[in-house]
Amino acid sequence: MKKQILAAALLFSAAGPAAAYTAYILPNTFNPNDGEVAVTAGYANTFFNSAVGLPADMKLIYPDGFETIFSRAQAGATMTELESDLPQWGTYRITTGELHGSIATLVAENGAWRPLAAGEVPPEGADTSTIQTVNLADAYISRGAPSRGTVDQARGTLAIVPITHPNEVLVSRGLEVELRFNGQPLGNSALVLYDNGDLDTDQSTYFATNAAGRATISVPQAGNYVLAARHRANAPADAGVDVRSYVTTLTFSAINAIPRYPSPPPIEPERQRRRGLDRGR
Repeated sequence: MKKQILAAALLFSAAGPAAAYTAYILPNTFNPNDGEVAVTAGYANTFFNSAVGLPADMKLIYPDGFETIFSRAQAGATMTELESDLPQWGTYRITTGELHGSIATLVAENGAWRPLAAGEVPPEGADTSTIQTVNLADAYISRGAPSRGTVDQARGTLAIVPITHPNEVLVSRGLEVELRFNGQPLGNSALVLYDNGDLDTDQSTYFATNAAGRATISVPQAGNYVLAARHRANAPADAGVDVRSYVTTLTFSAINAIPRYPSPPPIEPERQRRRGLDRGR
């Protein structure tokens, strides 16, 4: 449900300057039981309307942990389109991995930080800092009954780790997640929920993590959603930048009832993998 922002410091203090767009991944189905999936992905300021394409070399991680890229991929100026066969049964992870943006210079002004415009020189004596955005977008899809292998392997500096299986999110129960930063639970932080058609600057539907980094995300109805986490922190000493602003998203679909899953044929995982690779050639 929509909430008034009563804790603006909680929501914005760690996020840093607002990014122009937010990255997302949207499969054509979250339950591709026919063994094929098509994906659209991009940076958007209105979901799910991509304005800038994402790199086409994003990873497809099989249920047994095998990593590959999509067999068919096209990165356009405004949208990235990918397709792949899914030879194994279980849950796959689709991920961009961490995407490091360009480094911007900030200047302190009137008690806040603002980015310098192109060619602008900061005033003499003004405090400056450098910042870099790190984007990570994930989605999970399940062929047949969902499995936990790819879901439980948290990756990324700022990670949204589903406790509820992301392909079994019931409207009546919501989605429980754990937010982690550098592998540790990130408490007292905001997770923002976006519905189809929402602007990424609209952060009014948010859920705060508890001390253990966990939150339960409620949804108003069945449909596709983007869950976003933002966190600003000092960059590692060797990063060549002062601060990094992390933005991680998870796209999921909420459903009204758990479906009946088809039974997979008796094919060994290695044969499933090889069949998928051969078909993708």
